[in-house]
Amino acid sequence: MTAEIQSVAEAATSAGYGEHETATAGPLTHTARQSGFTFDGGAATYFGTALLALLVTVFTLGICYPFALVLRERWRCKHTYIDGHRLRFNGTGIGLFGLWLLWFLLIIVTLGIYGFWVGPRIEKWKVEHTEFDPTWSGAQFSH
Repeated sequence: MTAEIQSVAEAATSAGYGEHETATAGPLTHTARQSGFTFDGGAATYFGTALLALLVTVFTLGICYPFALVLRERWRCKHTYIDGHRLRFNGTGIGLFGLWLLWFLLIIVTLGIYGFWVGPRIEKWKVEHTEFDPTWSGAQFSH
């Protein structure tokens, strides 16, 4: 388990999450406060999100990659649950855009060498902008 995931899981535990409550929505049953990690994303929505993110990135020659990244992260968090609590991604494309332009220019100036530092910085930014969704409860479970 990575340190980022472990810190989110520890935050959930310290916040008192972990009791068991069951909620049903249609034919699916979801344990609202189950233990562990759950992911309920499907292939169709993943494909649509990934395709749109790819098109945004390709047609802008990578300049609008932050917006594509936010699109994918929001999809991932919307379908990820820790101890029955859904994650939410609160980052914005505008919030990452300035950093991305700086990193993009540094990658060009250093002939790609700075790219080794960009990956971990993007991961750090994603983790810093991931939280538990305060507007979601297990009783509202829906796809």
